[in-house]
Amino acid sequence: MKPVRSPKLLLPNENVDPSKWSVVACDQFTSEPEYWAELREFIGDSPSTLDLIYPEAYIGKSDFESEVDCICRKMKEYCEKGLFVSHDGYVLCKRTMSNGKVRTGLIAEIDLEAYDPFGSLQIRATEKTVRERLPLRMRIRRDAVMELPHILILLDDPDKKVIEVLSDKRKAKLYSFPLNMNGGYLEGYALDTDDVDRAFASLESSREGRSSFYLAVGDGNHSLAAARECWLAIKDKLGEEEKSTHPARFALVEIVNLFEDSLSFEPIHRVVTGVGEEFVKNFPSDDEGREITLFVRGEKKAVKLKGTSPEIIARIQNYLDAYIASHDGAKQDYIHGYENLLRVSREGVGILMPAIEKETMFSYIEKNGVLTRKAFSMGEAVDKRYYYESRFITPATEE
Repeated sequence: MKPVRSPKLLLPNENVDPSKWSVVACDQFTSEPEYWAELREFIGDSPSTLDLIYPEAYIGKSDFESEVDCICRKMKEYCEKGLFVSHDGYVLCKRTMSNGKVRTGLIAEIDLEAYDPFGSLQIRATEKTVRERLPLRMRIRRDAVMELPHILILLDDPDKKVIEVLSDKRKAKLYSFPLNMNGGYLEGYALDTDDVDRAFASLESSREGRSSFYLAVGDGNHSLAAARECWLAIKDKLGEEEKSTHPARFALVEIVNLFEDSLSFEPIHRVVTGVGEEFVKNFPSDDEGREITLFVRGEKKAVKLKGTSPEIIARIQNYLDAYIASHDGAKQDYIHGYENLLRVSREGVGILMPAIEKETMFSYIEKNGVLTRKAFSMGEAVDKRYYYESRFITPATEE
C-alpha cells in the first residue's frame, strides 16, 4: 500500500481573485472573532474559501447546522458556476511567511487506509486529538462534495531527498499571489509524477536505523482524524472495487520536510478563564527545573517544573483537564503566538508553554506514542496554511 499518491486538484479559475479566495486555517485566531470580521469585510461578495469553511471562533456563537447547510450549498454553487479548473498531478508550493522565510511543500493525496493515528501504520498522529472537536469537522465533511486542506504532513527526511530535490525539478507555475491579512505570499508549480515517485523511492531505500515510519501529522490532526472517521463510516457499504477508488478514501494534504531550515516548532499556549485564586495556588511546581511563565490577568508569575518538554506539557495539561472537570464555568483555549496570549490572558490565566525539539519527534512517537494534544505548532498563527487547492470527495460530483 502506497501512502502517498498524485492528487486530482481543483484550482480557482483566472477570474477569481486569489488573494480573496485563499484564507487561513479555520482553527486559527479562535479567540479573536474580530480577525474573521475584518477578513469578511475585505472579501466582500467575492468568491472565497471563507464561504467553504467554519471558523472555530464562531463555535457556540452561531447556528452551526445552518452554517453547515450554507457551506455545502456554496460548494455546489461554486462548482455549478464553473469557478474551478482541474489539475491532475503533484504540486510544489512555496510559502513566503511573515518573517520572510520560505516553506516548501508537496501537495499530494494520502491513503486513509495507511493512516492510523495511534497504531503502527505508515502515517501516524503526533499528538492526541481534542475529541469534542471531531464531530464538528465530521458533520461538515459528511455532506460536503469537496475538501479543502489545512493539513501539513511532516516528512522524516534529514538528508533532504524529497522536497528539496523536487524543488529543483518544478515545471510550469500554476499560481502566484500575495495572501491576505499579512499572511505572506504563495506560489505553486507543477511536478512530474515520475520525479516524485523516484524521490520517495530514494528516501525509502535510505532509512536503515531510523523509525519504522516517515510520515506524521504536523498540523490538521483533527481534520485528518475526521476524514478517517468519515471514510470508516462508509467503506463497509462499498464493493471491493469502490473501496480502492472512492475519493473519500484519500485526503488532500501538504507534505513538508521536518528538517527544512525554515520550519520552526512553536509552542501552543493555554489560556484558562472562569478560574479562582486556587487555580494558580495549586498549579504544579517544583523547587527546580525549567521556568514556566503564567500571566495572571496580565501579571507575570513564574513556576519551575522538572522534565523534558513533552513531560512538562503533559503535566500542565493533566492539571488543566482535572481542574476544568471539577469546576463549573472554567474553560480553556489554545493560543498561537506570544502577543496573542498576552492579549487574551487579561481576563484569565495565560500559560506560556515550552517548545518541543523537532529532532526527537519521530523516535519519541515510536517509543512513547503520541504527544499531549496541542503540544506544538508549526509557526505563528498568521503563517499557518491558507486554503487554496481543493478536490472532490464524492464520486457523483466527478462525473
